[in-house]
Amino acid sequence: SVTKTGPATAKVGDEFLYEISFTVLRDPEVLGECTLTDPTLGIDQLVIPDQVYTFPYIPQADDPNPLDNTATVTCDVLNADDQVVATIDDDDDWTVDLIDPEVVVTKTGPDIVKAGDEIEYTISFTATGFGNNLGTCILSDPTLEISQEALPGQDYVFPYPVPADSTGVSNTATVVCDVLDFDNDAEGADSWDVEVIDPSIVVTKTGPDTIKAGDEIIWTISFTTDGFNGNLGECLLNDELLGVVDEVVVPGTDYPFDYVVPADAVEPIENTATVVCDVLEFDNNAEDDASWTVDLIGPEVLVDKTGPEVAKAGDEITYTISFTTAGFGDSLGVCLLNDELLGVVDEVVVPGTDYPFNYT
Repeated sequence: SVTKTGPATAKVGDEFLYEISFTVLRDPEVLGECTLTDPTLGIDQLVIPDQVYTFPYIPQADDPNPLDNTATVTCDVLNADDQVVATIDDDDDWTVDLIDPEVVVTKTGPDIVKAGDEIEYTISFTATGFGNNLGTCILSDPTLEISQEALPGQDYVFPYPVPADSTGVSNTATVVCDVLDFDNDAEGADSWDVEVIDPSIVVTKTGPDTIKAGDEIIWTISFTTDGFNGNLGECLLNDELLGVVDEVVVPGTDYPFDYVVPADAVEPIENTATVVCDVLEFDNNAEDDASWTVDLIGPEVLVDKTGPEVAKAGDEITYTISFTTAGFGDSLGVCLLNDELLGVVDEVVVPGTDYPFNYT
């Protein structure tokens, strides 16, 4: 009588044990050699009664499920001269339900994001091949700083603030599920890569350092962009002082603007140009501004000329000429003195100095 036992359930890939034994029910004295065969286990060997034989087996994914196999013991029957006169046999089978647990994780998110923005990842998973042996499942993601129980077929949404200095985000979600009645578990993982852009604008505004009231000046405005990675939309320029409102501009181009300084202008003249650019596929934008300050001057020259009130024809008299300046700031240049009567033509002079001239 053959007896074969094993587990009721086994995992594909995990090793388990079959136990096979047999007993002689009567007339053991006429029993000769006994051979145990089991095609599934690949065994063909001599055995003796009442001995338990243990055989390991690792089920494969292509094994039939349930796994049913048979062990057979065949024994020689001997006569009084120990000659084989017949054979007897018996068999026993054992059925194992195979499970092949598999966890498939799906993680999704945006393809592209701006540095500093908050994004959302969605994580879900399926668990198949567990039969009735699905235990607790733990979802973890180091980047998202999560480790929690989760259920198959559920969507789990997690926010993530992208660091301002990030150049790209690549992270992995892992789900580990216990397999009940087994020492090991099943797990799956999925990753999602996000391209991080950091769009920036640098506006440049230039003009003169100094200007006089009533003069026309020219401010030049330009800007450059960086980090848009193909997501640069429309760019608009605004400058309140120059009367520029939502003018469409493009990077790398100089935009000159004329401005006449009014007589009542307040010194210094300071104004700001702002450029705002859309970031395609995003709700927000990138902007920058630049200012330029012009010192307003009101230059004035006061000339003082003195001499005698009365003179006789033929006498020599002396005229004294001096002058002062105001409102030049640092913009005082060369000063020239002209006096037709005294024959002075384009003589270089400096403020605060007396210049005497004789005249007969």
